[in-house]
Amino acid sequence: MATPQNLGDNDGRFGNQLFKLAAAYAHSRRMNEPCYVKEWNKAKYFPNLTEMVKLGYQQRNSRVFKEPHFYYTPIPLEPALCLEGFFQGEQYFEGHENDIRQLFSPHEPVRLNEGTCLHVRGADFLLNPPAYTRLGLDYYQRGVDHHGCKKVDVFTDDIRYATKLLSGLSVPFEIKSRPQTPIINDFMAMRGYSSIITSQSTFCWWAAWLSECREAGHWVFPLRAFEHKSLIRNTLTPSSAILL
Repeated sequence: MATPQNLGDNDGRFGNQLFKLAAAYAHSRRMNEPCYVKEWNKAKYFPNLTEMVKLGYQQRNSRVFKEPHFYYTPIPLEPALCLEGFFQGEQYFEGHENDIRQLFSPHEPVRLNEGTCLHVRGADFLLNPPAYTRLGLDYYQRGVDHHGCKKVDVFTDDIRYATKLLSGLSVPFEIKSRPQTPIINDFMAMRGYSSIITSQSTFCWWAAWLSECREAGHWVFPLRAFEHKSLIRNTLTPSSAILL
């Protein structure tokens, strides 16, 4: 048995929750045992999840494995583990990528978009500057230049900040995010673009990783995502992305 310890909103936002679940599911496959998820309010977005994990069940008599670092550390090959941590990195589900894509398949096919989108993370990232690299206009401009796009669609959790930040961009942009709409709307929309420029947010990381642009080499990711010394040796950087 394997289970992520917490999938509530107080224990990480949407992208973090996907990493926790992906790590737990991959571990359960390696151990040939069920993956248990006590509860998750985002499960309704992924129809395959109810068939692939034991949703609504609580694993008992399990040992807690606490992630010791913010970078990849192999999970012990032991049965009945309860995983505590963020587990941010492709290494945690290496060899089970197709399983994870199936796990996070949506109800309806993703609507494809031949354009380019970018993601700006504001809000809490701006309140904790020692931890996260502040991505400036220069980063997004390099991404636009790399993709050679004539316009770009913008997704963000901070519309005011993103509008101000991108005001000097060399191509027109359109804010696609809307206040008070479910986050799954932006997530599914981003998954359909043929090229993407992401922030270091795990929310857009997953949108890009689950999209076709990942395999096509059309994913731009920041070369330096974090500033704090405890985070620099992170394994969030995707193997298939262009680092700028």
